[in-house]
Amino acid sequence: MSTNESLASGRQFIATAGPADAIVILSHDPRIDTPLLDAALHSDIGYLGAMGSRRTQEKRRTRLESLGHAPDTFARIHGRLVSISDRAHQ
Repeated sequence: MSTNESLASGRQFIATAGPADAIVILSHDPRIDTPLLDAALHSDIGYLGAMGSRRTQEKRRTRLESLGHAPDTFARIHGRLVSISDRAHQ
């Protein structure tokens, strides 16, 4: 799948997602991560996960801040992705 196809698919899902939905970004590619995280932070999606090291997460925060996101919105992005058993007990 190309970068454009990945973005289109992700944006389409985010546009229809709600509080009972989740998105987990695994790409490690800022050309995909940043626009999808930006869209997800503007949505009411229930769970937002993005894999990456602390350094990667810091770079993402910097990019998202440059797009106008306030630092308090980053709490919605989970860097430790929950397991199904974790989610079942919440």
